[in-house]
Amino acid sequence: MKSLLKPSLFTAIAIIALISGGCGGEDFLVGDEDDITYLAIGASDALGVGAIPEDEGYVFRIEDELDEELEEDVELCGLCLVALPAAELDQIKDLLDVALDAGVDPDLVTILVGANDILEGVEPEDFGSDLRDVLNRLLDEAPDAIIVIGNVPDLTQIPRFMDGSDEDVTLERITAFNEVIENLAQEFNLPPVVDLFSVMITDDFVADDGFHPSDEGHQIIAELFLEVILSEFGVVP
Repeated sequence: MKSLLKPSLFTAIAIIALISGGCGGEDFLVGDEDDITYLAIGASDALGVGAIPEDEGYVFRIEDELDEELEEDVELCGLCLVALPAAELDQIKDLLDVALDAGVDPDLVTILVGANDILEGVEPEDFGSDLRDVLNRLLDEAPDAIIVIGNVPDLTQIPRFMDGSDEDVTLERITAFNEVIENLAQEFNLPPVVDLFSVMITDDFVADDGFHPSDEGHQIIAELFLEVILSEFGVVP
């Protein structure tokens, strides 16, 4: 068994309810009219796993930096964090549907997915079908949103997989997944893909569990996403 947790949609809904509780009132779904609502889509790394504390993960670093760089407040309420530990994209897609059906109306979306799909043996074509569904749903619900997607880092450089003992985690499969991401980003006229694959992964990049980003890893991910995001907002970092 590769994953310690195989989340269900019921678990996903429970997590949404849990992390949305701190937003307060009915406006937690969309924020104020002048806010920029940020929707982060991902797995455990989007929740900050590997960072100490976890609210220093890359999503929260992006939020903090945008709050400083942009005149508007950046609203990252709990329900706008669509992420679930150990989730593959088909499970994250179900969670996204729940969030959008609940009324989340994002202005900015970041997507960082694919690592768990590679680990669990999902075929690139199936991953591509799920990613297409995610992008179609987002653009149907929020056609003016800025959607920034990252590709999959070179997992073969991560300590957990450096010995090559996992037959699903290969450079060939990672490259195939990243080609899917790049092709769909171009097809949907998205901003340039955040190139995490080209990051040289050192020991400092990876947390003690040998898999998730460390504090430094989360910072690097945030900086690379921000280069694209701020450019889309017309801001020079």
